[in-house]
Amino acid sequence: MIVSEPGYRFNEQNNAVAAWQNTLNPPPPNERISEERAARGREVFVRAGCIRCHAGAYLTNNRVIAADVVGTEPSRAKALKKTEKVFGEPVLYAPDTPVPIPKGAKVLKVPTDQLDREQIRLSFAHGDSPGGYKVPSLIGLAWSTSYLHDGGVAVGPKVSSGFRARSKRHRP
Repeated sequence: MIVSEPGYRFNEQNNAVAAWQNTLNPPPPNERISEERAARGREVFVRAGCIRCHAGAYLTNNRVIAADVVGTEPSRAKALKKTEKVFGEPVLYAPDTPVPIPKGAKVLKVPTDQLDREQIRLSFAHGDSPGGYKVPSLIGLAWSTSYLHDGGVAVGPKVSSGFRARSKRHRP
């Protein structure tokens, strides 16, 4: 399945949108946070162990953590399990292929030798994998409404008590 309009090359529009998205930056926060409040937040972040996964320039390690390690409701982690039956060799049309795709268009194999097989198993809950959740970046977090993979932590003054219980289980 492809998402392209006639008159464009295969995947040209998807690549253009991705390039545009890479230029976007979140707006500055509406409120200033005091240095004291920021320091207190950082202390909680470090003490809870969040920094183990949400680190570096992008505040993520870009890894999938097993659902049983995360310790939250696992049903979404297993949502793609049935894809194991339909997965095939990954292929794409050549980038210069016009749309609509002509019969006999050149197909290229997508190289996968460099991929971490265990991360793929966790991502799709294949085999006996419990499935997992990708560690999201925390960039722009102030603009989102709820947290964790399932939206299980809402924003508000009473957030810390529910999160503390979850974060004690989350030890990747």
